[in-house]
Order: sequence, then structure tokens, then C-alpha cells
Amino acid sequence: MGAHWRQRAFVSGTVRARSPLLARLPALEHEGLTVVVGRPPRPVVLTDRDGRPTLVLDTRRPGRDQLARDWAGTGRRALRELRGGTAVHVYDPVWGRAGRLWEALALLA
Repeated sequence: MGAHWRQRAFVSGTVRARSPLLARLPALEHEGLTVVVGRPPRPVVLTDRDGRPTLVLDTRRPGRDQLARDWAGTGRRALRELRGGTAVHVYDPVWGRAGRLWEALALLA
């Protein structure tokens, strides 16, 4: 018998600090999603295998050198934008719910 996997739908990104998108994010919470701006206050398991976490939304912010490694090949200007931006994470707290995240994100467009 195979392993049992579970996943929460999620998306993470970096938004410019003065972006109008930041003001529209609370609308996603009205759609049943969880929005975290900045670092999450606690780790959130996004994927698990047989009850063991395999992907976690972590509370640590990557350091300057880690960003450069993660985004190797990215120009200096883009790296400055990433470093100066605001981390945004949106996830569905319901395990395995298909499509809800994308439907809700479409409302922001």
C-alpha cells in the first residue's frame, strides 16, 4: 500500500510595499482562505506524507545571501525589489479542497 499524502492549496510571493494589492488581500479571507502578510506567526504544514510534514510555510525570513541563491541568475535590480518587498502567503486551511484558491484569486483581478 502506498503512502498517504495531503496538500493544502497555497501560493506565496513578494509584493511591492505600496502595492494596491495589499489592501485587497483581506477579501480572500472572506472566501475562506488564510492570508499571511510577512512572516507567519507559526509554522503551517502545507503538505504531509503519512502525517509527517514535507512542506512547511516557515516563520523564518530568508537572509540576503539565501535570496541571491534562491533567485540565482536574477538581476541586481530585481533582487533589490525582492529584498524590499513584502512577503505574501495565501493558503486554503482545508486539506485537499480543489479549486477554491484559484477561484478566490480570480476575484482580485
